[in-house]
Amino acid sequence: MDLLQNPKFVITTTYGIVGMLLYTWVSVAILINRYILKSSFFKLFVISYVINNVTYTNSFITLRLPQSTGINGTLAAFFKNHDSCSEKAQYQINISHTLHYQFAYIQYIFNFYLCLHRFIAIYFPLAKSKVCIAAAWIIVLVSFILPFLDTKRILSNCSYYQYSEKNDSFSIVSTIERKELYTWLTPLLICITVMNIILNTLSFLKMNRIVGNRQNMPKSNLLKLTICIAMIDAFLAILGFLNAYIVTENASENHILMAHWISVLTPFASDALTLSPPILLLTFSRSIRRSCIDMIPFLRRFNRHPWFASPGSIMFAARYNNRVENLQN
Repeated sequence: MDLLQNPKFVITTTYGIVGMLLYTWVSVAILINRYILKSSFFKLFVISYVINNVTYTNSFITLRLPQSTGINGTLAAFFKNHDSCSEKAQYQINISHTLHYQFAYIQYIFNFYLCLHRFIAIYFPLAKSKVCIAAAWIIVLVSFILPFLDTKRILSNCSYYQYSEKNDSFSIVSTIERKELYTWLTPLLICITVMNIILNTLSFLKMNRIVGNRQNMPKSNLLKLTICIAMIDAFLAILGFLNAYIVTENASENHILMAHWISVLTPFASDALTLSPPILLLTFSRSIRRSCIDMIPFLRRFNRHPWFASPGSIMFAARYNNRVENLQN
């Protein structure tokens, strides 16, 4: 099936490109206003943008394009030319395949640190800034270096594309058995998911007590943000566990329906992790929304709208307008 005739590819690519443009917009707004938006959270957001941008771009080589290309598809000739362990394939495909698993590790580790950062911000707000800024670069270095101790074996072996007549699509494989690739990734996923659930639950309980019946918008938004991230983590964890079970136990033939739905939902799960940060930040942060519209001249006309302006500025503008009207009358 040709790419443009594949609804799944067209839909995921369309909202993916829009999502990455939105991600870029928010990240640039943070960098421009870095002296105003001084929170360590915003620094982590920009770092996550770089990680997720590379992850999303690389996914076209390892997942999206091969899974959406049939035997007579637009890119079929390319995948056929890289269907064996030739020297040409090793340098071009091995790097992308290595990055696929490398950034899976990095995303999980960095997502854990974001949960930890949020937990510290809620429970220890005074120590949050110093602790998180000092630890941020250490976590970034660890999340890049440690996974390579495992993923380097993918780079040193051979990766290539394999055609499946059953699905009429291609997939990237390695001379290493697929279940061996999950030897360390699956335990790490389990440990990080358990810790994320604990941190998110504790954060939720604390924020729920703080908010209570009081209408505190920033704290209420942080509570909603915590709930959304916990739901995304839970969805990814369930899908990851099932995928690891199918692969390690060779259970795809016994659980055909499960294997099919895992294959269908995997790109959407990856997109949820990759594209959700800017959407959540725009939804729950008025200062980010204001910074974003201030970048574009024709959007600045909305800067007094309640969704963008702070309550104080709205009240000041209302009082100013009333005074002007009184003088005119």
